[in-house]
Amino acid sequence: MWKQNRMKDGESKGRELLGNKWDKIIEALSSQNQDITKYIVEWAYGEVYNRPGLTLKQRELISITSLAMQGRDSQLKTHIYAALNIGLTKDEIMETFIHLALFSGFPTALDAIKIAKEIFDKPSPEDTGVDPKHILEKDNA
Repeated sequence: MWKQNRMKDGESKGRELLGNKWDKIIEALSSQNQDITKYIVEWAYGEVYNRPGLTLKQRELISITSLAMQGRDSQLKTHIYAALNIGLTKDEIMETFIHLALFSGFPTALDAIKIAKEIFDKPSPEDTGVDPKHILEKDNA
């Protein structure tokens, strides 16, 4: 029974995290590959993001740290937006990236801080700077 709800639960969690950006991102992902989109919605958002044990804020801190370490700028922008959308503060995000310098180096932390500043400085909170048409690319900045 639980497997039947994963797509619905994933859609709900994605909207909670990304608001109206969710539809644009899913549309962009689907235009590139519908199978991977299904796995992202069902497994990542429908199952993993809905697990007990961590709050959404904790999950987003892990997400932005991991993406920064990998140099995945496009996805990092999306998850910084999600982090802000679910209540993390700009200071908490910046402090996360400062702490990241200890484990991943200053260049990684500085790149992440630069990306976060770009998101913070957007005139509209809805504008994350992410081009959903190229969401799967390593860097669409």
